Amino acid sequence: MVIALRCFGGTCDEAEWLSSGDRRRALEIAKRLSGGDDEASALLVQWARRMASMILSAHQTKVERLASALESQRKLTAAQASAILSANGEKDCQNIS
Repeated sequence: MVIALRCFGGTCDEAEWLSSGDRRRALEIAKRLSGGDDEASALLVQWARRMASMILSAHQTKVERLASALESQRKLTAAQASAILSANGEKDCQNIS
């Protein structure tokens, strides 16, 4: 999953993704879901990557706030993560600890 996260964050190239274990695992799961159809498997993985990219883009600010908190605190409780994700901006995030 590390390569997948880096790729969605824009820090890996397509060749790295294509040769990654993350992609292989995604294709294995997609192949099971598609009844063994290789073309359908590839399309499922492509669709999932696109959907993940759209979700991350739509919530980029929240993802960045959560990443920043994890970077500085190394560990968050579910309540802390929830508070960060529901906060309305930097001012609300300052009181989370």
